[in-house]
Amino acid sequence: MSDELESKSASRDHNLIEHIERRLSAPGGQPPSVVVRSSPQTFGDFAVFFGKDAGAGMLTKLMGELGSDPEISFSKRSGNKLTLRVADQTIVEMGRRLETGSPSGLRTADLLHGKRYFVDYGDPNATKALHVGHLRCVALGHGVASVLKSAGAEVTTLSLVNDIGRNMCEAMAGYVEMFPDDTPESTGMKSDHFVGRCYSAYVNSLKSPDAYEGTLDAPLGRELEERVDLAQSLLQRWSAGDPEVRELWSKVRRWVLSGQDATVKRLGALQDRMLHESLALERAAKMVDEGLQKGIFRQTSTGVVYDTGLQEYQHMPLVRPDGFPTENMRLAAVFYDLQEEGRGLEACVHIMGDEWVQLIACRERMLPRFIECPLYAVYHKLGCAMVTFHGSKMKSSSGEVLLIDELIDRVAAMDEVQKLSSGSGPTPEDLARILILSFYLAKKPSKTIEFSWENFISPSQNAGWDLAAAWSRASLKGTWSGASDPDPEDASYRYAILRSQCLRQSVMQSALSYDVLPAMNYLSHLAAWYLGAEPKARLDRVMHTVFCEGLASLGLI
Repeated sequence: MSDELESKSASRDHNLIEHIERRLSAPGGQPPSVVVRSSPQTFGDFAVFFGKDAGAGMLTKLMGELGSDPEISFSKRSGNKLTLRVADQTIVEMGRRLETGSPSGLRTADLLHGKRYFVDYGDPNATKALHVGHLRCVALGHGVASVLKSAGAEVTTLSLVNDIGRNMCEAMAGYVEMFPDDTPESTGMKSDHFVGRCYSAYVNSLKSPDAYEGTLDAPLGRELEERVDLAQSLLQRWSAGDPEVRELWSKVRRWVLSGQDATVKRLGALQDRMLHESLALERAAKMVDEGLQKGIFRQTSTGVVYDTGLQEYQHMPLVRPDGFPTENMRLAAVFYDLQEEGRGLEACVHIMGDEWVQLIACRERMLPRFIECPLYAVYHKLGCAMVTFHGSKMKSSSGEVLLIDELIDRVAAMDEVQKLSSGSGPTPEDLARILILSFYLAKKPSKTIEFSWENFISPSQNAGWDLAAAWSRASLKGTWSGASDPDPEDASYRYAILRSQCLRQSVMQSALSYDVLPAMNYLSHLAAWYLGAEPKARLDRVMHTVFCEGLASLGLI
């Protein structure tokens, strides 16, 4: 490249696609569609498509205006399509910026600047370690929160914690009855894994089927049953404020929550606020009293219910026969206290298993009968289909689960991952994070996932393999750390720079739709192309900057 050409390049740091859209948008008309040509072309970088309402005279006028644009060196019209070639000096300047780590045209923090969001995901039970069934909601929630943050929004992440009720007392009973002399430290187990063992052992000792399996009340399960057992006794004593039981509860709860927190941190999924159901019991009791007085709730022989008015789910159980509120009631109380925080929010996005969608919709109809609900006015439920393992739903109590910690350890130890992390690139655990999160992010949330090791390690089933390999290649020291060497005549280099300009559009589309697939598809397709391109230091430097921005936008790095 000549010194003369480089000296003519101006200092440009805008998005090239948006620049073209602005130049070619007729007053009052629809903006054109600007598409990067699918492969490096001799003369055409962009194809610009206009709507049917664009007349020949208007297109001729717009083409004339392009003649004075220093960023465009050539334009050609065919019907309602224009083919454009970007000026070489523009490629030089953009390439120099990208090669030296400046995300020219890639920055997205202005897209949703000043807007506030809540993103609620995870919502764990404080009875066990997190498994790959939970991972789908964690991955999607973390992805949605990350893409909103990347777009410049102020995001607060929430997680509802089921830390009291029948299930919690079953974990406590398992510890007291079956492992009283053990601790996480004495067994060498991670603390949440230890409590999960206690919980599973106790539940399996009951030897009775779940009467609510396959019904809309399945998420609550055994919580709706009264039994004469140690767990029931512990729940009654906890409710009465028994200091010994409260101390036991605090210890077991601390073990689980600290362990779960360590797990999600390994995935980069940090949550800002944990909303504990145990802190909402006073509000729940007041709501029950008010609901019965106003006729919103109804007392039955099996407890207090809310009549939903729905044929398919007529009665929502709120209070057990023993007077303890169900999770339906506890969560209603949590959201009662959260409503005022909805003022000024752009949205509260809640990612959940799709078995919860109907129950939560009933709470949305119920709460406005008590108070004004500004948070529900901007509330969006995103349901995720089931993750199956060995052909059936994963249940911690059955023991047929793969824990997230076990998956991370296994993936990081793979020979393929160890090879990708050799040198000065990402660590094995960094690559495991990309592989694990991408496995879920690249699939439609409405589709059931059958999790198997064979599916996970298959590049055709897991887009994370291309992303991990691309990030490893672009991150090797000695490629991206060299001096910039822009060359507009290098076809793959030119294409990478042009394709990088699509990142803003994919991030914006994902952020506005609360759907990570547009950004995920953009990155996975770009990674596959890059891995097939001839290795060149200048290309690696460009792709390092693009992947820094792109992978971070989904929380993958």
